[in-house]
Amino acid sequence: MSLPSWFLLRNVKTALTGRRISILLAIFFFFAAALQAAPALSQTLGEADTKPGQDTESRNKALVQASFDAWKAGTGGPFDLLTEDATWTIVGRSMASKTYRSREAFMSEVIRPFTARMSVALKPTVLNLYADGATVIVFFDASGTARDGKPYTNTYAWFLEMNAGKVVKTLPSLTVLSSTTFGGESFPQRSSSETARQ
Repeated sequence: MSLPSWFLLRNVKTALTGRRISILLAIFFFFAAALQAAPALSQTLGEADTKPGQDTESRNKALVQASFDAWKAGTGGPFDLLTEDATWTIVGRSMASKTYRSREAFMSEVIRPFTARMSVALKPTVLNLYADGATVIVFFDASGTARDGKPYTNTYAWFLEMNAGKVVKTLPSLTVLSSTTFGGESFPQRSSSETARQ
């Protein structure tokens, strides 16, 4: 026995209506889930925005730490990180206090003459290492022995401005010991009148 056509039509309409409702419900739940995920997505994007800077700071700190480790081991040092046109400023009243406009100028006028006056090479002990943006601040002690047998000990704070893993500029704050403390072989200090003329 066949069913009336009106009965079949009503069933088709009911099926179609049910299908529409199912589709509408699926769309509703999809957007509800998307809205719930939006805050988490925003937070993730916010974290992603800050991550590159944090990664750069971590990388720079690691490079500087590794260079100091190499210095202590006698296999390298932080000066290896200097670009050829890096500037290095020594503050204070010593004869070495000025801004050096290239790596070679700094090495030839300061580091090599200083190293030549040592019988036991200077070795650092890092006390603290900080990073803020492109700048790494390293606070450390360094000690060695001069050729006359007298000890050399100093504490330094170096501010290293970095770019692409290299030091492009420094503004160190340090106390340069007097020539008498360094056995008469350190960089002598300028007199007050010489400092005033600068």
